[in-house]
Amino acid sequence: VARPVPEVVETSAGILQVIPGMDEEARALQRFGEYLPDQLDLILQLIPMDAWVVEVGSGVGSHAIWLAKVLSDQANIILYESRPLVNRILRQTLEANEVADRISLPRGRLLADDDWDNGGP
Repeated sequence: VARPVPEVVETSAGILQVIPGMDEEARALQRFGEYLPDQLDLILQLIPMDAWVVEVGSGVGSHAIWLAKVLSDQANIILYESRPLVNRILRQTLEANEVADRISLPRGRLLADDDWDNGGP
């Protein structure tokens, strides 16, 4: 089985790798260079600049990069992405955009896949 080949896209937050057509985020980033910008603007109005942010299902990092650039240096950003290929792309993207030192990306799994199938833990 051939592994999907990521492509680099230029976005309003920085450069990102996406797997073409993988999901709604990838399609929006490829076409428009941003994903859910109105929601990001709303988040910025609702959270303090030194917030603790936890993003589960971070995808390729389009929101994480933006948050790392707009929040203060005192903010704490913790990401979690369970898909191994997407997690690797996310780590590379954080490095490429020089925000990896502002973000924690723990390794491991939060839940086994079958936990979700059974209604959660």
